[in-house]
Amino acid sequence: MARVTNVMKKIKNAEVNTYYDLCLDNINEIIDNSPGAISAVCNGFLFGYLQGMKAEKSKSKNTCKPII
Repeated sequence: MARVTNVMKKIKNAEVNTYYDLCLDNINEIIDNSPGAISAVCNGFLFGYLQGMKAEKSKSKNTCKPII
């Protein structure tokens, strides 16, 4: 159970850029388009993963690259 506790500590201490945050509209859309609770959790995870990918893509675009 220690692993779950560590995950919950990370969640409680996380700071999320509001541009990539999960809002109530997102939650309702996920629930409305999921056939059950487990599917909703999986879809929520996938949403978070996609938001993370979007954030990483944005971060890589904003870094200066040397001109050779």
